[in-house]
Amino acid sequence: MALAFAMCTFFYLMSDGFYAVERFHSIGNNVQGHLGVAEWLRRMVFIAEYMLAVCLFLSAALTRSPVNVILLCVFWGLLTLELVAQSVYGRPADIENIAMLNAAAGNIADALVLYKSFIASSSLKAALVFVPALFLFLFFRKTWWVRRAALFVFVGAVTGLISFYLVILLCRGSPALIGFPKGLSYAFASAVIKANSVLTPTEKLALSESSVPALIGKPIRNVLVVVDESIEYSVFAKLLEKNIPGVTDFGQSYSGANCSAPSNYVLRRAWWRRQASNHVDIKEVPSLFQIAREAGYQTVYMDNQNVLKDGAVRNYIDAEEAQFMDSVYETTGPGYERDMKALKQIADILKKPGKHFIFVNKIGSHFPYEHTLVPSSVTNNRIENYWRSVRQNATDFIFNLSALAREDSVFFYTSDHGQNLNGFASHCNTGNEIATKEYTVPFLILTQNSEINRRLVNARLSLYGKLTHLEFSESVRNLLGKEVPGSNSVFNYVKPKTPFCGMYGQPIRFLGVAPSCKKLD
Repeated sequence: MALAFAMCTFFYLMSDGFYAVERFHSIGNNVQGHLGVAEWLRRMVFIAEYMLAVCLFLSAALTRSPVNVILLCVFWGLLTLELVAQSVYGRPADIENIAMLNAAAGNIADALVLYKSFIASSSLKAALVFVPALFLFLFFRKTWWVRRAALFVFVGAVTGLISFYLVILLCRGSPALIGFPKGLSYAFASAVIKANSVLTPTEKLALSESSVPALIGKPIRNVLVVVDESIEYSVFAKLLEKNIPGVTDFGQSYSGANCSAPSNYVLRRAWWRRQASNHVDIKEVPSLFQIAREAGYQTVYMDNQNVLKDGAVRNYIDAEEAQFMDSVYETTGPGYERDMKALKQIADILKKPGKHFIFVNKIGSHFPYEHTLVPSSVTNNRIENYWRSVRQNATDFIFNLSALAREDSVFFYTSDHGQNLNGFASHCNTGNEIATKEYTVPFLILTQNSEINRRLVNARLSLYGKLTHLEFSESVRNLLGKEVPGSNSVFNYVKPKTPFCGMYGQPIRFLGVAPSCKKLD
């Protein structure tokens, strides 16, 4: 038993390169320049966390309970996931990282392709941790007394670990949990994130009537919102054809967030006022689908990424929002075919009588980039594949979309976020690891309506390179007849007094703290 405990402890510490030892020593001196009582107490708690984790693994094997065996398999998977995250981020995942990993659960298949070497090595390291537990399960003599004692140890270990986790989180904050036993850290963080989302509803904000439809005069029969995937502006700008008829390019814009799910949420149904802070006071507004439905439009959601089939976050589309979608197109087939299929579907809808609001969640340049390319175009160079993907799925798409522009229709185009091509994690980073290019995206409007084009050309003179997703969504709301009081759009703009701050992490308050953001201008 002692040998199993020692082996499990060694493999556990070894799995992440003995980061726990490094973390232990980082619990350093107090203000007097030496280790005080508080520092020694924190070190003792840190050691106790790992001892309890090992006790949990071994006692689960000794109980011979099928439920505990399943739990061990789950912990193996979670430990693997955390080790992969550490390899990608270059540090252990924090709660914000875990929230975004959960939000991207639908991308598991893509991650298996992109990070297969990390996943293979991490899975093997995680498996070694459970070898001693497997040995006890198969060969240790498990009498009734041993199983009973193991059950008490298991319950005690779980209780102790949960208690430590919650006390540290509430008293010292989430940064103090860096170094908490991996696997268990992911499980506890996910539970806290879920509980927080249920217990902390986002404040709702009412809308006012907009004067924009009256100023335009002629009714707009079709409103199209295209949200591309992972299109970084500087690459897009170099590939986009110039002077496409009916296209007004507002230049580099900033996305509301640097990760797909929260960014889509902001585009559809969230807003905040700029303020001099490292946090955004996010508010929830009626969804674009609700606004369009109430304005008499038939609403269509083109789900090229099939996020509605994701059992987890679904781009934060809940049942309340989904009820305002009259039709859902779940485009299937290889990634490189889906956006072109969407173009044909858009063309068909525009031919139908009545008013239509269409929201397209494109496949764009989703990772791995080679999956969004015609096979004959794929190279062995990741960055070259990205450029080719942007040309095929973004700039060529815009050119083809422009042919569908008409006087009674307005098309809005942007991307959910940009890309940092210089790191393992191209987006969804947090804190100091964030690159500005994770937020730089295009902002285009396409129409053949002469009055709207006149207004857009005039607006472009002063707004080029100054807009964000906040103005993007407000522009759509204005065209549909609604506005957030005092908010900017391409139709009504007052220069902000404070810089834009792009959100990262969850788009909701966490334990009473507003979402974090990175100042961008």
